[in-house]
Amino acid sequence: MGGSIMSLRDQLRAAAPLASKEVELSNGKIRVYELDAKGRALVLDYLNQVIKLQNSGEIKSNHYAILTLSIVCHGLRDAETLKPEFEISNQTDRDELMSLGDTNLMIMHDAICELSGLEHLTTENRNKDAAEKK
Repeated sequence: MGGSIMSLRDQLRAAAPLASKEVELSNGKIRVYELDAKGRALVLDYLNQVIKLQNSGEIKSNHYAILTLSIVCHGLRDAETLKPEFEISNQTDRDELMSLGDTNLMIMHDAICELSGLEHLTTENRNKDAAEKK
């Protein structure tokens, strides 16, 4: 095979780049990316678990925090490799993200949700849903 022939993986990456946008945090700008298929599947699976916990009355605030962190972890990527910079399963990564503060986390979370077609998970829409249920 010649060196100029792109591998199927490279062709797929070139054909379907992840959408991204820069967001303004309290201490500077950062680029966030839409969820890839794996990230979307994991987030939606966890969201289903959260909904079951809500319905059974067993939900705790840390479940919401993990959902938010999952979305942020999958939306923060290395600009060159597009590999996630943080792993939700890594306590150090979670602590580092939590140290950014709620406001910064929610800015990134909402931007990633919007890029990924998950607008119903944004802070504004969640608050609207909660108000409608009262």
